[in-house]
Amino acid sequence: MEPIRSLDSVGEESFRLLAQDCAASNGGVNDLILLSLAHIYGKNFNTAVEVVDEQRIVCFVGEKTQRSVVKVQGKSASDVYLVFPKHFCSCQAFFFKVVHENEAICCKHQLAARLALALGRCPIITISDVEIASMLAFGS
Repeated sequence: MEPIRSLDSVGEESFRLLAQDCAASNGGVNDLILLSLAHIYGKNFNTAVEVVDEQRIVCFVGEKTQRSVVKVQGKSASDVYLVFPKHFCSCQAFFFKVVHENEAICCKHQLAARLALALGRCPIITISDVEIASMLAFGS
């Protein structure tokens, strides 16, 4: 197994523990888990925390299929990224650093989405499956 992918396995388990801990303690956060995530994901983690704190993340769920997609607002109003937290982001960093160069486990938008969902700090909006399909097809 490649080192970068095995680190992601540890990160995945840390996210699972974070979500479990957060739910059990009514929103409390275990600092040790956050430290392990910061160690695994490096500088992207700090940026992701800022995105979560600034509430720039919304999760959309299809009413019948329960398919979900996350939208992450970039620094400017025109920068909106579609994110599947574990698999894809529409930003350039995902394509260059994650896919092409294999230098990162994920981009900051994916990390922010995973963090927000684990912490329960992301509004979840149910929309029609047609709207989900349109969002995916047209990126809006």
